This record gives sequence, structure tokens and C-alpha cells, in this order.
Amino acid sequence: MMLTPRTLAVLACALLSASLPTSAQTRLVNMVPNPRSGETNQDAEPTITVDPRNHARLVGSAFTWDNLTQGPNVTANAPIYVSLDRGNTWNLSFIVPSRLGGGFPTGDITVSFSSTLSGATNHVTSWLYAGILSVANATTLPMVVLRVQDPFDLTAMASIDSRPGNVDQPHTTAKTSGTNDKLYVGFNNGFGCLAPSGRSSTVDVSQDGKAGTPTFTLDVIDARTAPCQDWFAQVVAAHSDGTVYAAFVHDLTGTPRLVVVRDDNWALGPSPFTALQDPSDLLAGRFVTTGITRPSGSIGQNRLGASNVSIAVDPGNSDRVYVAWGDGNGANSETIHVRRSIDRGVTWSADLVTLNDAVNPQVAINSFGVVGLLYQQVTGGKWETRFARTNDMDATTFNMPGLLLVSQSSALPLSSIASGVYVGDYASLVAAGREFFGMFSASNFPDKANFMNGIKYQREVDWVNHKLYADAAHTVLVAASIDPFFFYTTTSICDFWRIFCGICGPRWNCFAIYDPWWWLKCPMCGITIFVNPGDPFTRVTVFDSRGKQVGVLKRRREPAAEKGFKYTYAISLKPTEAVGYVLRAEPVPGKTTAEFQPTYIVKVTSKSPGRSP
Repeated sequence: MMLTPRTLAVLACALLSASLPTSAQTRLVNMVPNPRSGETNQDAEPTITVDPRNHARLVGSAFTWDNLTQGPNVTANAPIYVSLDRGNTWNLSFIVPSRLGGGFPTGDITVSFSSTLSGATNHVTSWLYAGILSVANATTLPMVVLRVQDPFDLTAMASIDSRPGNVDQPHTTAKTSGTNDKLYVGFNNGFGCLAPSGRSSTVDVSQDGKAGTPTFTLDVIDARTAPCQDWFAQVVAAHSDGTVYAAFVHDLTGTPRLVVVRDDNWALGPSPFTALQDPSDLLAGRFVTTGITRPSGSIGQNRLGASNVSIAVDPGNSDRVYVAWGDGNGANSETIHVRRSIDRGVTWSADLVTLNDAVNPQVAINSFGVVGLLYQQVTGGKWETRFARTNDMDATTFNMPGLLLVSQSSALPLSSIASGVYVGDYASLVAAGREFFGMFSASNFPDKANFMNGIKYQREVDWVNHKLYADAAHTVLVAASIDPFFFYTTTSICDFWRIFCGICGPRWNCFAIYDPWWWLKCPMCGITIFVNPGDPFTRVTVFDSRGKQVGVLKRRREPAAEKGFKYTYAISLKPTEAVGYVLRAEPVPGKTTAEFQPTYIVKVTSKSPGRSP
């Protein structure tokens, strides 16, 4: 008998060690390029994206002006941040349509790479997509979807969709399936109590954003009525098997509750985002919380009340999804929470993390199954930005409070944006392979004691005297302001089980897998691991977390087809409680190989298996 493969899919193991990577594996960079050293703009509300085909190619966005003084736009295009060396250095690319003479470069903006090569001639890159509140129109701020073949070149992004009206906070997610770029832009459609029945949570969906003329469908994802509207953010997480989750907070003015919806086929069909229902009313969308309170007031000069919502799905297992959000804890205070589901959003854990006076939580899951959490917190008159990650095999505990990236005054510099935006309504964290990439805004006051060890500035700085300058001769002083910062870290196999350090030396590539429910679900069952290791590897050997070799994956007579993938190798095992496995890939002689990230799946069988399928 074969149990349901989706509900028994493997979970990638998480950290046993509470330690973070060494400084050699961690990077913190002020992103303002050196030629812009004289700028004093308030570069708040950032997002970052990584090209899945090459993690050296990065793009970031923020409220960044085309001039140095936050004055009216002097060009018709606003800039984004681009890097071709994994975030070590950054430049500006002026390709976001804006408005000459306008007072703001762009409204809310988020960016996302697909993994489809765009065919650009000057740089090999995947398609880049963005959702923005466009200031190109002088009187309205429509939600506009943009794309570009080469974000590192000078060609402006093209508009491929526009949604007028009272719209807010577009959050962009691109995911490639076969030859199609699935594109999801969650946004609040009809704030100010204009949405029909108060159902303002919406996702703009294209099944192929790179098509010559993409078609979009406007999917309302809130199935329940509200007296006015939903909260302001609608965020999407898509998995390569076609599972698409979205999270939002239903009902701004009544009884707000965090809701997660799900679609099991890329949001195709006549009733998208309705696969998950709540037992309380049998309507689409599972309540993750009971009633919560909208934050009000401000902390550290940053306004409260915008939706701080984030969602991430495990790239190795679409059943496993994490959410983070912020809710009110009295006036001028916000509490952030993190929870997870291991059954596709049907049930949810209690809080895994609870933090007071904190904002902008962002969760991401890497290919090892490690969950990262980026957040910003006001404590002792300081804005602290930290990165934490899970440190147990089940990925339920975090090494709180995590690595301190920045600790700067919450009183200075003074905000220069009248709306109350200071560091912004969101930060950004994404995972690519085993790596985490983050972007956040903070004061650029130059004191190394306030930063993680190894902080790098591109702009002109005098660390000894704590001064910023506009010129290389250090003759023109520049006042402190809010800048975007880039953060990078990675994980290794040694972070999971120390015994794997010896098994997985520099000659081999390894991938650890662990499912704490194998033994609990079916003590008499065996498991079969199906893998497609890829051409550079001659064989894959399996070791357990006790250091014992338990077998070698053997090539199947016929590939096993599951969820659109074909698996060419397999091994069957009898799992043991609290024991995980590592797949050690041995490269073809004479070849150097990239990081081993196989497509794999685990199935459970009702009787003890032999050593091969």
C-alpha cells in the first residue's frame, strides 16, 4: 500500500546548532553606490529578489529618488538597485517608469525574478517583474505590473497590466512552470471602503507573464464580507508543484483575523484559491488566528497600522508553510508572531515566535528546510534589525533573538517623509538554494559599533570620526539619513548534524533530509527515496545521522513519474525514530559540480523494504 505522497513528503532537516554562520559566510552592505555618496534621501520600504538561475544576480527596490536631495524628479525614470556579484557591490539602474517633476519616485514597489531566461543580449538574466503604485499619472496611483528582460541595462520596464482605483501595497511573486512564468501580484483593491462587500483582498494573476501580451485575471481571495475592507497587504507564496498560498488579514474595522487561502493548480480554473476551507463557516480561507487588533500610532518614528504579513512555503514540501504577522499591543506598540502548518494550511501551530515592539517580520525557507526570520524591533531607544533561524530538526524553534545586524538610534535622523514612513511598512527576505538574502532600511550613521562585524559601505565614510562625505577628498559633509542595507548568509551540511561534516567533505556535495513523522505515522512502514541527481554525479550514497552508510541509490529500470518530475534513482529504507539521512553525491571524475540540489520525493510503504526498489 502507498500512502498519500503529498501528505507524507519529506521535510528538509533544520539546524541542531544554535550558532549562526561565521562572518565569512555572512555579509552586510550599505547599498548606496559611491557616486551617490552625497544623497540624503529616506530610502525606505525595500524588497529584494534573486535570479534563480544565478544567485549572483540580484535586484532590490526602495523609495529611491533619481536625485540626491529628495526633490522633484529630474528624469522620467526612478532607479532600482542591481548587483552582479551576490550583493558585494551595488549600482542603480534607472528603469522604473516615473514622472518628470513628480514629488515621489514611485509608490509601493516590489520585485520578483522568474527563472526563465529572457534572451537579453547584454546580460544573461531571467525575466524581472514588478508590481508598483505608479506615479506616472499625476492624479492617480494605479497598481501597475511591469516587466523587463534586462534589469542591468538601460531599457525601461514595460507595463503589462494596470488596475486603477483605490489600490495599495502590491506584493509580487513569480514562479516558472515549464515554459510559463506564473505571476501573482497580491494587492488591496478598493481600500477606503470601496470594495464590494468589503472584500478588497485581491491577486492579479497571469499564467505566463512573459507572453507577448500577457492576460491577467483579477481573483478576489476573500470569500467573506466585511463592513469596510481588509487590511492592506496580500502576500503570495508559490511552490513548483503548482501549490499557491496567499495570506491576508480579513476585516479592517470589525473583527480582524489572519486568513490563508490555497490553490492546488497555479490558480487556474473557475474557482481559484478555494482549496482550503475553514470549518467554522465552510468558506474558502482558513483562519490562522481568532480576532486580532490593528496596531495604531507609531514606534521609532515609523507609523503602525500597515499590514506586516509574510508567508513562505518549503521548496522541498508544499505541505509545510509558515506565516508571520503583526498585531496591536496597545497604543504605539506592535507584536509580531510566527506560526506554521504541516498539513497544507488545514491546522496551525501556536506561536513559534512572539516579539513585542517589533515590525516588518519576513519569513523564508531555504532548500535545506531551514526557516529564516528577519525583523526590526525598537528596544532601549534603538532600532534593531535581526536575523534568526530555526535550530531544531523539526524547524519549530528559532535561535532568538538571532544575529544583530544593525542597532541605530530610533530618534535620529528625523523622518523626512510626512506620511510617517521611516524604515517602511515592510522589509524583505528571500531564500535561494541554501542561501538567505535580505534587504532592510536603517539609519546610515557611521559607527561600526552599531553594526554587525564586517559592515561595508560603498558611499564615502569616515568610520573613525563617524562622518559621511559627498566626495572622495572628504571635504563636503553629508547628514545621516535612511539607507537600504543588504544582508546575506548561508547554511552548510555541518549545521544540521555535526557528524555529517566528516561524511561530506570538500570532495562531495550533500543534501540532508529528515521527516520527524516517518516513525510516528507508521512505525512498521518503510520509505523509498526517489531522486534525480543530475548528470554531473556518478552515484549518490546514503548515510544516516548516526554516521552509518545505509545504501546507495540505484538507477531504476524505468523513471518514476511524480508531480511532473521523473526520478531516475531510488533507495528503500526502514526509518528509525529521530534519525535523518544525508545524500552524498559523488561527482563524475574530472568534473567540478555545482551545489547538489536534487529533485526528490519520499514515499511511505506499508511493509519493511529491501535495499533497492
